[in-house]
Amino acid sequence: MLKKSGISTTITQEDLSSDIMLNAGMWNVTRGEGYFFLGTLFLGDENKADKALKTIRNFGKPLSDDVSKKVFIEHQQVADKRNAHYRNYYVKGRHIDEYDPKLTENLMDGWMGVEGRFDTMRVVRFGGAIAEVAENETAWVGRNAKWDIEVGGHWSDREKNEEYTQWGRDYWKNLTPYCAERIYINELMDEDQDFVATSYGQNYGRLVEIKNKYDPKNLFRLNGNIKPSI
Repeated sequence: MLKKSGISTTITQEDLSSDIMLNAGMWNVTRGEGYFFLGTLFLGDENKADKALKTIRNFGKPLSDDVSKKVFIEHQQVADKRNAHYRNYYVKGRHIDEYDPKLTENLMDGWMGVEGRFDTMRVVRFGGAIAEVAENETAWVGRNAKWDIEVGGHWSDREKNEEYTQWGRDYWKNLTPYCAERIYINELMDEDQDFVATSYGQNYGRLVEIKNKYDPKNLFRLNGNIKPSI
């Protein structure tokens, strides 16, 4: 399922509208049971939505289908309850430039649904409108990546912090050989400043200049902080 819909070439970008975002992966419910999900976001003309989503709708018969028209702010809040502030989290993510079957195997082998820990593994498909913008036209680089992966878990029992964090590190260690040295910046956790610079690539110097001009005291310092140089 993951190979067919996520990290593979089964669904080509030509099969999809350039206004579609596609992601696939695994979640688990409170009992630890896992299930596969296929998510999509269509940002084009709503009159063309049914035709644009046809390829995805024909993928298979789902246990649940929650695709519906929403205003964008509602879409942004979809995961808020699941990602509550009082829980403990371990999350990692990277871009993927080329498909390797071993990556898919390692994604599934390392993922496990554990009672009391909500695990997430997802693959976000790039391409389409994302790749139509030059890397020097916005702050974000990596537009030529084919996918982005994000894995991790969250839990409420603080006594499990060390055990579950180690699970996350072991899981991630088996994925990094197949990933690029870039990240979707909102996935940054405890990476150092050098990795922030690497993720912004050739645009980092220009961003530092803007930071120096408008925020030299570094008031805005979250989300992969670009530190001022003055």
